[in-house]
Amino acid sequence: MRAMPRHVLVVLPIALLAGSLAQADPPGRPLTMQWVVAMLQARHPAVQAARERLRAAQTGAAQAYILPDPMFMVEGQPAYRFGEGVGMLMYSLQQSFPLGPERSLNARAARSEAAASRVDVETTKLDLVLAAKLAFVRLAEAEAVRATREEELAIATSTAQVVRARVSVGATPPSNALNATFLVTTAETALEAAHGEERSARTALLALVGLPPDAELGPAQPLTVAAEPPPLGALFDGARRSRPELRAYAARATAAERRGAAIDSRSSPMLTVGAGYVQDFAMMPAEDGGTESAADGIMAMAGISLPIWTSPRRAAAAEARANARALRADAATVLRSAETEIASLRASIVSARARAAIIHDRLIPQANAHHELASIEYVRGQTDFFDLQEAVRHHISSQLDEVRVIAELSRLEAMLERTIGTELTPLQGEGR
Repeated sequence: MRAMPRHVLVVLPIALLAGSLAQADPPGRPLTMQWVVAMLQARHPAVQAARERLRAAQTGAAQAYILPDPMFMVEGQPAYRFGEGVGMLMYSLQQSFPLGPERSLNARAARSEAAASRVDVETTKLDLVLAAKLAFVRLAEAEAVRATREEELAIATSTAQVVRARVSVGATPPSNALNATFLVTTAETALEAAHGEERSARTALLALVGLPPDAELGPAQPLTVAAEPPPLGALFDGARRSRPELRAYAARATAAERRGAAIDSRSSPMLTVGAGYVQDFAMMPAEDGGTESAADGIMAMAGISLPIWTSPRRAAAAEARANARALRADAATVLRSAETEIASLRASIVSARARAAIIHDRLIPQANAHHELASIEYVRGQTDFFDLQEAVRHHISSQLDEVRVIAELSRLEAMLERTIGTELTPLQGEGR
């Protein structure tokens, strides 16, 4: 890989940061993309939220095995007798036991949903990795642009001094001095804009990783030209294996199918057992051999119930299976979209790499040679000020072109890795 050229780099001291930050990024080393990614994954609340949702989902299997709540009942027979009130009271405790596989099927469905939630944690981390990389690339690009603008101002200032010296001896028109001063002002304006973008990029990165806006960070490690991407076939295979959204859809589709099977199993019988205590307040007439005491007693009961109305159950099961088919279709749609995006991103990376090679191997050397020659010829009076001005413009613009194409490559590579769901390095040897 080719590093961003030294003329666009700035060497600054790296301040010590307190606590875990100082331990994560030792002093004397530049700010790296890996450090930003690690900090974001460790500190961002989205990861904690995803993990809590996973913990909640993991309780589903245990809940599925819980029996229905027991029922405590108090019954009076009859409810009311004119002039006499209740004739009998019964206190009972009943427990139902499903005899079908509904509970085990619901537990399996819950485990599939927990697996989907576990994949959601991976998805959240991948999204944060992309955000961290893009924030880092923005800062690195802003620092390189600022360094180039500083060089532009230095060249404009020295050129203005030479022009004024030539004007003082009548070797060039006074209007060239005004033009040179204007170029210095233009360079100062561009430099201030570059400083503003650098401050904005640094503040945004600090906010992203949860650090205060006045926290000190060293300069970003220079960006390098992205490697040639693997073939499309290897990228497509990598997406099918690694993209977490596909595994989440598959897990949720499996859960929906198991929910449908669990609903079907509700046609199985339900066993209900219980025990109770009866108080009978009814008294028989004395002439019939009755007594004044009530007839009390303990009873046990058991029964089996079968569902009668099946249409609601069938509708619910059909809905669950339709949801499963929709989820699998959604997964196919996501894969198709991912393959389209992968093809587009790979083509963009190939094109950007070709531009980077042209800029580095041809454009920058030509612009530098033109600038050096025009500077010498202007001092000797062999060329005019406008040719020197054009040479300076080409010199600076070629450097900015390289800075921007390398940053564009870094962004495209980060987006391609997010679309696939893994880094490109393990895929480099595939599909050849």
